[in-house]
Parts: sequence; structure tokens; C-alpha cells
Amino acid sequence: MNKTKSVIKILCPGLYISEKLIFFYRISKFLYNINFQIASLFIRTRNLRKYNCSISQRCEIGKNPYMPHPIAIIIGDGAILGNNVHIYHNVTIGAKDEKRICYPTIHDNVIIYANATIIGDISVGEGAIIGAHSLVLDDVEPHSIVCGVPARKIGSC
Repeated sequence: MNKTKSVIKILCPGLYISEKLIFFYRISKFLYNINFQIASLFIRTRNLRKYNCSISQRCEIGKNPYMPHPIAIIIGDGAILGNNVHIYHNVTIGAKDEKRICYPTIHDNVIIYANATIIGDISVGEGAIIGAHSLVLDDVEPHSIVCGVPARKIGSC
């Protein structure tokens, strides 16, 4: 058995894939915050290679994030995610342009379905639902359902 696999099984036995991904993100963030950038980058690269997920050490992720299919998720440097956020595969949360670096703020209990893109200095309100294949460029009201390209409100929840 590979030594790396046995260490991971000892550190986090019985965890689901998304829990392992967040576990290693939190270790990477901790190492980044205490100025061990190379070790932090190593762990971030591990997540990138294993799950094809790029989660920046500089983003903020609240408690109990849920990523049932953590493949190809991208979360940029300044993104802020609240508690109990559900993110499905192929979701991008990032800046709109490189000159004015502003990232989204996603509040508590938000569900972001597959292939959604949320970019720019916007706020996604508490309890909102972002539909699959949506491009969110404007603020989303709390407890609303948005979808489309560009995303528009189609209902409330």
C-alpha cells in the first residue's frame, strides 16, 4: 500500500470525498496563514490533481460546506462562502476581470447546481438556489431561484 494513502486513511477515515477535499483545503489555508506557502501549495496541488478542484487558500469557506460531486470546482482568491453552502460539480466562483479583482459573497444555505458560474463583486442572498448552467453576474435576492444565461429570477423558495 502506498504510504500516502495509508496516512490519509489514518488522518480522515470514513470521510466522504467532499469532506476530504475540505479537510485538505483547511490544512492548506492554515499553512498559508502561518507563512508555510510551499507546504500550502503542495496540498492545494494535491486537491487539484486528485479532484480537479482549485480552491484558493485565500478564500473563506464557512462551516459544513457540502460538495457531493467535487469535480472541477473553482473557487477564487477573494470568494466568501457562508455556512451550509451546497456546491455541485463544474462550478466556478471567481472574479469578473483581472484589473478590478472583486469576488462574490455567497451567504448561508445557498445551493449552487452543476456548471453554474458566479463571477464579479456580487452577493448571493441567504437560501438562494442557483440553477444548473447559470451565469450569475448580478446580485441574487435571499430565498430566490435564479437560472439562465445571464441568470434571472424565476421564483422564490
